[in-house]
Amino acid sequence: MASPRSSIQQIRPNLQHQRNLQPRLNRWSWPNGWSALVAVVLCLGLCAGLASPAWGQVVELDYRCDGDLLAARYDSGPVDDPLVGNVSAGTIPGAFAVLRWREVSLQLPRSNDAGPPQYTDGKWFWGLEDPAHPRFLLNSGAQYSFACEAVNAG
Repeated sequence: MASPRSSIQQIRPNLQHQRNLQPRLNRWSWPNGWSALVAVVLCLGLCAGLASPAWGQVVELDYRCDGDLLAARYDSGPVDDPLVGNVSAGTIPGAFAVLRWREVSLQLPRSNDAGPPQYTDGKWFWGLEDPAHPRFLLNSGAQYSFACEAVNAG
C-alpha cells in the first residue's frame, strides 16, 4: 500500500499540469481582442461597400390587367447569397414582388428558375419574360390567365 506522502506527491504534479492548461488573461489579451474586433468590423464594412447597388432597390410599376389597375412593387433583396442560383435583371434569390390588384394584395417570392424574373407562391404566378406584357396566372384547380400590359414602362 502506498504511503499518504507518496500519494500527495503524485497528485501535486497533476494539479500543476491542470493549472497550466487553464486559460490565463494577461495584460496583452485586451489589445489583441480589440484588434481582432476592429479587423472584423473593417471586413464587414468592406463587404457592405462592395455589395451590388441593385440590392435593396425598390421599384414600383403600374400595369393594367383585365381592365383593372395593378400596382407592382419589386424589392430586390438582399436576402440570399448573390453567388447562388440565377441572377437576372438585377434580382437575386430572396427578392420578391408585391402585387396590389382588385382588393387583393400578394407578396410573391422570386423563383430561382433560370431566365427573366418570375414570382410565384404556387397559386399565383407573375412572370416578366416580356416586361411590357407580363404573365399573370391564378392556379386554383383550373388555370386562369389575366391579360396585362405595362402602363409606365421604363
